[in-house]
Amino acid sequence: MLLILGIFFALPSFSFVNCLSCLRCTDIQSPRHCKYVTNCPFGEVCHVHQKTNDFGDVLFDLGCTRASACSNRSHSDHTCDECCNKDLCNSAGCGQPGYPQSRGPICYSCSAQTTEGNCHKIDFCGIHEVCMIHDEIEFGDTVYTSQCAVLAYCEEHKAEIAAIIGRSVIDDTRSITETTCHHCCDKDLCNSECTFALVG
Repeated sequence: MLLILGIFFALPSFSFVNCLSCLRCTDIQSPRHCKYVTNCPFGEVCHVHQKTNDFGDVLFDLGCTRASACSNRSHSDHTCDECCNKDLCNSAGCGQPGYPQSRGPICYSCSAQTTEGNCHKIDFCGIHEVCMIHDEIEFGDTVYTSQCAVLAYCEEHKAEIAAIIGRSVIDDTRSITETTCHHCCDKDLCNSECTFALVG
């Protein structure tokens, strides 16, 4: 029993991370310019693999890998493998520059998604922008849009929705109550679903 506990505690600290969001791209020249993200399964961490192709170009594969398979190492043949245990941390793997400190949030950016939380594309927002998600009812389906937005637009749209709540659905004009969700937030990847808190 003590031997089992000793092995358990000897594992790297990132083996206990659940549901990391990691960049996922293949054959990209700079990890931080990858614009796709995936949620890792339980027990997996973010991973970067550096390689050199037949033309001599240094390229990177980004994604998730099992924590138990991680061994951060660089090789003399210009290859490298690194793992990390924070959201989007593989943007800076294998000695590459990560995201700048002065930047806006990194947000999900998809339109016409009929499944909430199913967006895998991201965008890099400006310093004065926030992440936004809203939905609309089209043909009886709930359609989600996520993107970067200026904070003033978010506040204005929130006020418009609040002003029209309670309008009769028999009204001849098209009712804005067809939008059931409109949220803005200012943290990385905070606009995956409509359940996140508003900015401010």
